[in-house]
Amino acid sequence: MMPLMLVGFALIAALTCDVPKTAGTCGSASQDEVSPVRLSGGVFDEANAPVAGARVLLLPEPRQPMTGPPPQTMTDLDGRFSFARVPPGQYRVDTQKPGFVRMADVVSLPRIDLAAGQAIDGVVLYLRRGGVITGRVLDPGGQPLAEARVMAVRRLTAKGSPDRLVPAGQGGVTNDLGEFRIIGLLPGAYYVSAAPRMPTAFETPGRSATTMIATFFPGTPGASGAQAVTVASAQTVPDIIFRLA
Repeated sequence: MMPLMLVGFALIAALTCDVPKTAGTCGSASQDEVSPVRLSGGVFDEANAPVAGARVLLLPEPRQPMTGPPPQTMTDLDGRFSFARVPPGQYRVDTQKPGFVRMADVVSLPRIDLAAGQAIDGVVLYLRRGGVITGRVLDPGGQPLAEARVMAVRRLTAKGSPDRLVPAGQGGVTNDLGEFRIIGLLPGAYYVSAAPRMPTAFETPGRSATTMIATFFPGTPGASGAQAVTVASAQTVPDIIFRLA
């Protein structure tokens, strides 16, 4: 009978705490409103394989006040993630890992509503493996160019507006062999551009008869003469080699 008595006392305590409270008596008046949420689930790729080392972020909706960085965690070797104490509210769930496609804007992210005191398990999130473009950047003399900034751009066409070139995927800089790797690309056509490294504030630019400028593959200074590189889902397009103009 002792367990039943304990339950009875707990129920009585809960019922008698419905009236306004002061500090030290039955807790605070907003206890239910601020009870944190426990949230857990898994991250998988398009083949339903777990994705380890993925970052999961809970981005609060714009109207929800938030101090400090958003709640975030990493998936384990089984693709599992867990949040022990999340403030209740509305969130967009962002999942990130290099090599996988990232959403273009926050509005495209899935939304989740978290009520105070909830314990939610079994949340399933998916990441899509992106396409890859690899190649080399050379200087005007045909030698490998290190530390060149390389990126992929897409042409966006909108009715009644001029075309725009917008960055896509995750670019970077070339290594000592002039090699680059652009990852996380959605299927589609891209233009690859490279630009020489800009000198820092502590460097004095060397004097040279040749000045390198930003260049699009296969070697044109403008996007109008650039050659598009088509990438399929999870495909690697190699050997994109061009010289800076």
